[in-house]
Amino acid sequence: MVRQPYASLIAFGKKRWEFRTYDTKKRGAIIIAASRRRPVKTGDSILNQAARSFPRGVTLACAELVCSRLVTGAEIRKMAEDVVKTRIGEFEFLTADAPLGEPQRDLQEIAPECHFYAWELDEVSALAAPSPLINRPYSPWTTVTVE
Repeated sequence: MVRQPYASLIAFGKKRWEFRTYDTKKRGAIIIAASRRRPVKTGDSILNQAARSFPRGVTLACAELVCSRLVTGAEIRKMAEDVVKTRIGEFEFLTADAPLGEPQRDLQEIAPECHFYAWELDEVSALAAPSPLINRPYSPWTTVTVE
């Protein structure tokens, strides 16, 4: 499960790295599901406004998980220097360029000595229509049943 607005940023191909505090050996096809929880507050007020309208509790996309690598805050901050305009629906905001795809301000505030696992996604394909989650998976790898 990925909380909004990050789930939609992945589904729209803007974010190809999902940051986690733990590694995974999983590789291959996965489903990107937007958590039912309220959106994460970011450092970008426009993105925060947009996230309130993004779908929750649904599957949004399919992707290939190709790698999980340890990255430092210093590496992330260096990569976050390139900024692009990102548009989802009627909302336009600034994010770090791919593969990060998150608000630059948030990424620049990460302490250089922090460590995260970047789960690298490839071949992200948004579903034609979000499908509601019928059951609640306990991990990103639990099989989900969709309507």
